[in-house]
Amino acid sequence: MEPNETREEILEMEEYIETYELSEPATPVKRKKRLSAGGIVLIVLGVFLAVCVALFLGARAMVNGCLGDLGREDISFSEMEYVRPDENAIIAKLDGIIDSIESNTGTISEQLDSLQNFNSDYYDIYTMYVLALIKHSQDMTDEYFTEEVDFFGEFLPLYSQKTEELFVACAQSQYVDSFEEQYFGIGALEDYKDGTTMTDKSVELSQLTSEIVNEYLIEFADPTVEFHGEEVSLYELLANTDISYEDYYYALESYYSKYNEKFGEMYVTLVRSNMRIAQEMGYDSYEEYMYETYYRDYTPEEADEFLNDIKEYIVPLFKQLNADGWYESSYASFTVTEEDVMNAVRTAAVEMGDPISSVFDYMERNGLYDISMSDVKEQNSYTTYIYNYDAPFIFINPSGTDSDIMTLAHEFGHFTESYINYGYESGLDCDESASQAMEYLMLSYLDSTLTKAQMNQLYEKKLLDSVEVLITQSYYSEFESRVYSLNYADVNLENINAIAGELAQEYGLTIIEPWENYYSQSWFEVPHLFQSPFYVISYCTSCDAALQIFDTAEEDPEKGVEVYLDLIDWDWNMTFVENLQRAGLDSPFEDGSIQDRANIIEEYFY
Repeated sequence: MEPNETREEILEMEEYIETYELSEPATPVKRKKRLSAGGIVLIVLGVFLAVCVALFLGARAMVNGCLGDLGREDISFSEMEYVRPDENAIIAKLDGIIDSIESNTGTISEQLDSLQNFNSDYYDIYTMYVLALIKHSQDMTDEYFTEEVDFFGEFLPLYSQKTEELFVACAQSQYVDSFEEQYFGIGALEDYKDGTTMTDKSVELSQLTSEIVNEYLIEFADPTVEFHGEEVSLYELLANTDISYEDYYYALESYYSKYNEKFGEMYVTLVRSNMRIAQEMGYDSYEEYMYETYYRDYTPEEADEFLNDIKEYIVPLFKQLNADGWYESSYASFTVTEEDVMNAVRTAAVEMGDPISSVFDYMERNGLYDISMSDVKEQNSYTTYIYNYDAPFIFINPSGTDSDIMTLAHEFGHFTESYINYGYESGLDCDESASQAMEYLMLSYLDSTLTKAQMNQLYEKKLLDSVEVLITQSYYSEFESRVYSLNYADVNLENINAIAGELAQEYGLTIIEPWENYYSQSWFEVPHLFQSPFYVISYCTSCDAALQIFDTAEEDPEKGVEVYLDLIDWDWNMTFVENLQRAGLDSPFEDGSIQDRANIIEEYFY
């Protein structure tokens, strides 16, 4: 949002928001603060990754920056019971704790006990939230869990606001030093001494955001198109092997035309709402707000330089690989079943040895995954964390092809990191390094379950995929940055589509587009743009780290595993880049880093 944009100008833009009603925005409080993961952002992130609040880990045996061995009991996912939290009782209890602290009622020991009760409620709430999300993902037609996800979309922003009130009360208490020493951690309450930044308006806007995201996910799970006068399921239509080439592309063009407009209008409202959230939270831009929320140790400006290196070194390689037919040959695939996928990844995990083999055994033994095929599942794959059970969970919507092996390898990387670190996340770039690097490690250990031809195919696909990750996720990253840099009045579908089309040319994507307007219409198919804005740049920075581990594993697979385990045993006192360097890896932001990664890929193909 432009810094000089007045409240009156914002209100004039309300006429653009026809589907959703937004009331007058509050005057922004110009203050920066790192939002706890228990706030607005968890609503966005929870579906993808476990996000645990560092502020509360002091109460979970986090000593001197190390998690230690907290212990973990086996419990099957099927035994985890979902019960909707009693929102009224929770808020009333939280109000009581806040009143007690503000009035200095009771001893410091009694007040610390009340914080422990709050801590327990917190994990209960987010455990139920994650269970509801998983159940919703497993069957998008299930009305009960659709309603439960909607419930959390309304409740969690209110709970986050009330939680921040608690932090402020603690920060302004005479016992603040004791609170930090014995519960929160030294300095953790510093940002809360001046009061709260979560206004009623930011809560309202967050509820709107949740509503839009859930509506998008439900419709995106089963799109329909008009075909020869009938409204039919797109996926069923495209699965028909008898469909003609002309009908196939007619159906796709109809789909992109219909849903670009439908989802585009949702996205317009979402972007404007997010802009207003950033304003309410005291930030100059939503991009700045999200970078701080994700705990990134690099700035949007540094990310821009990184993207420029992608354009300089990866885009030409991408074009060359396409010109030489590598991508065309990679379209070939072999069919796999759920059992094939599990057997391949299980065998590789066992050969890697402990702790990786033990983690896979724990996952399989407790049914902490869903990789089954279903027409009603969410069109997505992710790993999340079920807090009260200290259990990661993998959700995959498979294709039935060899790509499922790499998808499970990717999510198992997230699972392993979450398992080892008890759900504590050091940032998206660290998380995605764990997942993408696991894919490369798997390639060194799959030869006992796949033929040589299949192995060669997976190697080529993975390396080509890495090029595409660097290209496409950079493309979407810059797309988001440019969309959110628009003036509030200029956030409309026409401008968004124009940005998508222009950037597709800059990143060399137009050489493979099926038709002229493909990239200006198809951007809505990336759920991250709706669920977790400004996430995708982490796929690129982590791909850089993963390629370094691949290079090591090619020379010595055991050394590759060793570096991987060293990397994901995060030092919580270090940033993403510092953790890479601790594990002997280079920063993606160093001069020549992207060029070196391009050389690794180029040497394989040429």
